[in-house]
Amino acid sequence: MRDAAEESSEMGDGVLFRTTSQLKDVLDPDADFAVRQSRLKRAFADGTFHAA
Repeated sequence: MRDAAEESSEMGDGVLFRTTSQLKDVLDPDADFAVRQSRLKRAFADGTFHAA
């Protein structure tokens, strides 16, 4: 999972994964961000993430 994230860090009993350090990537995603986000989501079990 850590390989799929741009950055990861331990937070208490868990791990924080970041796909980007730029808020603009989330608000106006480009193809590279979409690939990183998809790769990280695939590292988790189905149903972990839900669309808002």
